[in-house]
Amino acid sequence: MKKQGIIVALRLLSVWIRHDLETFSKRLKALEAFMAQGNSPVLTE
Repeated sequence: MKKQGIIVALRLLSVWIRHDLETFSKRLKALEAFMAQGNSPVLTE
């Protein structure tokens, strides 16, 4: 992400690493699995 000019907070990066989500593809697969279980985020204002 740093190469693309995207700054990510160190705390967020450490959470991703702790949950084995350090790459975009891993995060996307985890999101797809979460949504496949019938979980959908509730969007509020």
